[in-house]
Amino acid sequence: MSIINLIPPKNKKKQYVKKVANIVFSSLFVVTLILLITFSALYGINYYLEDALKNSKQELIEAEAKIANLKSVEEDVDNINAKIEKIDNLKSASINWKTIINDFNSSVPDQIRVDSLSIDWENQIISISGIGESRREIVKLQEKLNASEYFDGLSFSTSAYSNSHQAYSFSMTGEVIK
Repeated sequence: MSIINLIPPKNKKKQYVKKVANIVFSSLFVVTLILLITFSALYGINYYLEDALKNSKQELIEAEAKIANLKSVEEDVDNINAKIEKIDNLKSASINWKTIINDFNSSVPDQIRVDSLSIDWENQIISISGIGESRREIVKLQEKLNASEYFDGLSFSTSAYSNSHQAYSFSMTGEVIK
């Protein structure tokens, strides 16, 4: 089979140039379209990132304001905790007077009348004065108080018979155990 070319060379060249021009224009159109899509995508991403950055800055400002508010709350909590700790320390250092008085009252025999009781917590000294029917009752009081968990080393240095009360007046001192 043979091909006969009936198109004159001038027209053939025009067709060839047209074909090449069409390919070039088509390629330029595709490249331009790709560039346009790429730039549009980049612009959209840039817009999105700028918006996200603006929102992040706003959230950061709000978070810093919350932190500033929480600092005052934290200081209040620290103050309250310090007060609670002081109260706990005071409670642990407090004296259970009811127990001490009950123990003391249960140690005093019926034949003894206690006129004064003083406790010096700084020096841990107890002083008791009163009247007893006999020196034996005074010694019983001394022994019972020494057996107590709150008192130690009690001794009565003086006891004198009082004609007006018909009994022995005494004075007793010792240590207080906390």
